[in-house]
Amino acid sequence: MWSKAKKYFDILIPKFLSYSEIASINLTYVDKFVWDGEIPECQPNLLLRNNSEYICSHVYDSGELWHTHTGKFLRVENKFKRLLNLNIDCLDEKEASGNDKRVVKILTVITDNLNQPGYNSIDIKSDTAVNFVDEHMHELHTFSKKTFSNIICDDMCKRIGLFE
Repeated sequence: MWSKAKKYFDILIPKFLSYSEIASINLTYVDKFVWDGEIPECQPNLLLRNNSEYICSHVYDSGELWHTHTGKFLRVENKFKRLLNLNIDCLDEKEASGNDKRVVKILTVITDNLNQPGYNSIDIKSDTAVNFVDEHMHELHTFSKKTFSNIICDDMCKRIGLFE
């Protein structure tokens, strides 16, 4: 997906930098896991990593719908003030057929804020900006995968190809 979007960013970023600056870089993912079975038999604990630092403990044994939210700021190389924001929901959604399905939806938002007080200043020149954003998006993607692997269990990580 990024390779397709990058074609547009290659054109837009230099134009943008001619009158403004990059204040933050953001990567957002929504992953949805649909329970294949009867709703009362749904067991989200089979998907989730036990004792994950990102999940409230009450959700593991809940037979009801739930939501958990967490976030934290991280200092990255003294350059970026990173906000990691996670919203995880167990809810019912209607399928196109009209049937209800139980799903676990995981929203991961990672935002790196640049030139924040107490952090090193970063001056992005228009001739290097595209490479800077490209490399940074790859770093955010790697961080996102590492975070996600601490939310879902090893079996599911293997099943979706997150790691072998």
